[in-house]
Amino acid sequence: MAMSIRNIIVFHILAAAAIFVLCVKRTEGLGTFEFPLHHKYSEIVKKILKIDGIPDKNTFAYHARMLHHDGRRLAVKFGSTPLVFAGEDLSYQIGGQYGNLYYSIMPVGAPSKPYLVALDTGSDLAWLSCSRCTGASCAFNLETKSGKGLDYNQYNPNISTTSTIIPCSSTECLSGYCVAGTSSCYFDVSYVDGTSVSGSLIEDTLHLVTDDASQSPVDAALTFGCATFRSRVIDPGLIGLGVEKYSLPSLLAGQGLIADSFSMCFGADGTGKIVFGDKGSLVQGETPFFDHPYFGPTYAIGMTQITVGAEATNVGITPIVDSGFTYSYFEDPAYSIITKNFDTQVKDTRYVNQTYIPFEYCYNLGGSISGPDTPNVPSLSFTMKGGDKLGVAKSIGIYTNEDRDGYIYCLTIRKSVNYSVIGQNFWTGYQVIFDRERKMLGWKSSICNGENSGTGPPAHPPPSPLSTPPSPLKTPPSASPPPPRQTPSPPLRTPPPPPSSSTTSTSPPPQTPPSSFPTSRPPPSSFVEQVPPSPPALFSSDLPPGIPGSALKLSCFSSNVLIILVAIFIMIIPS
Repeated sequence: MAMSIRNIIVFHILAAAAIFVLCVKRTEGLGTFEFPLHHKYSEIVKKILKIDGIPDKNTFAYHARMLHHDGRRLAVKFGSTPLVFAGEDLSYQIGGQYGNLYYSIMPVGAPSKPYLVALDTGSDLAWLSCSRCTGASCAFNLETKSGKGLDYNQYNPNISTTSTIIPCSSTECLSGYCVAGTSSCYFDVSYVDGTSVSGSLIEDTLHLVTDDASQSPVDAALTFGCATFRSRVIDPGLIGLGVEKYSLPSLLAGQGLIADSFSMCFGADGTGKIVFGDKGSLVQGETPFFDHPYFGPTYAIGMTQITVGAEATNVGITPIVDSGFTYSYFEDPAYSIITKNFDTQVKDTRYVNQTYIPFEYCYNLGGSISGPDTPNVPSLSFTMKGGDKLGVAKSIGIYTNEDRDGYIYCLTIRKSVNYSVIGQNFWTGYQVIFDRERKMLGWKSSICNGENSGTGPPAHPPPSPLSTPPSPLKTPPSASPPPPRQTPSPPLRTPPPPPSSSTTSTSPPPQTPPSSFPTSRPPPSSFVEQVPPSPPALFSSDLPPGIPGSALKLSCFSSNVLIILVAIFIMIIPS
């Protein structure tokens, strides 16, 4: 009997140790990595991209340019005509032709060099400019506020000792095409607005640091395009944050470095941060992602109710969350619900809409030489699928009028057809969490330059001074989403048709495209699915939402202490 008890004791101790090790293994991969965000018209990005001539933010000329930016993005995402407004010369293209608003600085290679990259939730493949050139047109020098000099050279795989050129014979090169005169895997990404990038497929080291006090360095393998040809593309590089497995969050999660989740924070001053591996917290609003009925894989959510001041109205739409849009766009009936209820509750006189004003609902605002008065407007909030609310802190913009002798304010939304987009202006003051493991979008108030201050817009906004208790819900006749189209819309990125093949049914061997890069190029999307199968993550993907790794470790530790105490109790029982 004594031997039996000893065996039981040994068994329990070993089990406790095994469970403790397992618990630590499950949590050690739950790291987060943070990068700062910079708006495309911030001083740091304007200097790097040599952008000048930007109108003042309080003028309609500035917002006309931003709407032109949105128009370019609409053409890319939805295939519609770019928006151009009378009265402004919008021929000068500012920033990236992909319509990206936010940039970050990404260190790659050995020796590590910083690269300015656009952040795009609407695409997946990462690429850096690798044009073979020297001088000011290829390298940009910048001094940060701390006085540190940064040299934004274009990427050169011959300089980085950790760079690996993926050959066209590799299984990762599913396109089966070689760069002319080489054995390098050829990549090409074409966009529906006519812009494109192409070059070689590369793997190199991405340098990260943990988002904690230790700032521990972590290296990750990054597969990206080395773009030696760019057609009408000004961005020096791009990081895709889309939903597919070859986006940067997917690559980091596949290597067991982070949870498959990330967050973006949008500060009121145009700065912010992106944190890879951030799964949010228990104190946040959230709603599930849905497949969009028209536009394929994207970050789409369900909206069930719109509340404007005293009026709450049921709706049934599926807006897309896209940080690349400056403003928010709504189809009817949502657009009419917002604008009509807003107009009914505003007491200021309507401003006569001139052709140069890009917004439909504008109002006169008092003020003096020292500045405008504070407008008294109804609150705006959205109820999402699941019941949580998103309170909009920045629903209006304040501008000088046409004669520059007074002020007006406008409701900064635009009318659209067959799609709705919640753009960056409605996310100001929030940290937005894209939890791809749980397929949930989360949001919480933040000042976006440190810990959550609790001073941002609340998830459940307080009533506006103009607000009274909401009236009974009104449901418009067309509250449900429209039925799916008979012919599906094209994907977000439309590749050119592949080269014509022979009549044989077998796949052609790897080929070399002409050195001049043909107009009809091999399918650009095929190579991005070449990422090898992800290794098992070091942590479980089924953690309760918002529970940090440290909390799980504590729970594991407590469980093991209990098991050991039970073992000791058994040990002292007389045999």
